[in-house]
Amino acid sequence: MRFTGQSADTKSTRVVLTQSFLRPDKVEPRGLIPVDIGQRNA
Repeated sequence: MRFTGQSADTKSTRVVLTQSFLRPDKVEPRGLIPVDIGQRNA
């Protein structure tokens, strides 16, 4: 039971971290890159 609990917990955490990393990673750079380009051009 301990292994199952840890396995499920690790999988859930991994999925959450993967989605959290992929989503903010794609959203943040998209929001930061335009700002960087705008500041550099300005």
